[in-house]
Amino acid sequence: MNDQDRYQHALEAIDNFDFEDAHYNFGILLESNPDDVEFRCGFYASGYWANRREAYERKREGRPRAAYFIEEWDAFELQAGERGFPGCESMQATMRSILGTAADHFRIAFQEESAGAIDAGLLKQLSICLIRIEDYTNAADILMFARRKTRPDAFLLFLLGESLCRLDEIDRVPFSARGLSYYRDACLVDHRAIDPALIASRFAVRAFEKVYAEDSGGLESAQEWFPAALHALSFQPGLRQLTDAELDEVAAELARLTGDLERVIDRFKERVSARLCFYHLLFMYHHSYQEPDRTLVAEHEEALRALSESMLTLYRENRIGPGGPFG
Repeated sequence: MNDQDRYQHALEAIDNFDFEDAHYNFGILLESNPDDVEFRCGFYASGYWANRREAYERKREGRPRAAYFIEEWDAFELQAGERGFPGCESMQATMRSILGTAADHFRIAFQEESAGAIDAGLLKQLSICLIRIEDYTNAADILMFARRKTRPDAFLLFLLGESLCRLDEIDRVPFSARGLSYYRDACLVDHRAIDPALIASRFAVRAFEKVYAEDSGGLESAQEWFPAALHALSFQPGLRQLTDAELDEVAAELARLTGDLERVIDRFKERVSARLCFYHLLFMYHHSYQEPDRTLVAEHEEALRALSESMLTLYRENRIGPGGPFG
């Protein structure tokens, strides 16, 4: 067997959860290629998990074993990162194998426990595993089930939005109205529930990278501005229309925060400004595409300008059509 064939065999062994076979073959590869980073990574990764076989087999199938894999994966990922291995092909194969197996055990747990109340936390853990291994179809199906059976929180809405956006991107759909609607809804409920580590969809990545690059406040500041930036980038027809009750709630919050802006201490002003920008953009979208009103759009544009010129520019650069929704 030549080196390339042996390498492919070792990767397939990892995908098949046969870490002992993978470790053996990566060891042979390292003997003749001791400085090859890919082979070193594969040898390390397969050895790490081969050495933990007894530990995970002692865990009961279902939730206990799934929890073990998740906790141990986090520790492994940190150590592999310190060794400079994150981008290696064998790391990706290991992630698919470990998190895919964790997902299988979360499914077992769900089947065992489904006689009682639906455990939304369990379904979210399963969905996170599936999202990380890019199995967006199953993640979306599970999250849609969870949304129907439980009261959805912001994190569930975020996971659903991310999964649907990625599915549409894979299918080459240029604008994921469903996914971005769920993203917007998550931002409405609690934008701090959004986990940047799980963001991979095009619109969301672009929004987060933009606010992170433009502001010196770091991750916390970027999370505050993310909802406004994402909505500014989503100015195309098709998002779910907010209900009258939702619009009334946004209007009340908009009025409250507008009054608070001058009263809050300086370190909270940015947070309030970011939220106000998001609310103004919500109304601009509503009065552009759903209940068109040029006058109200112009009023909210002026309010947005006073809060953030850069957010106004982002909106104007991305609204549909050369002249915006009114042509």
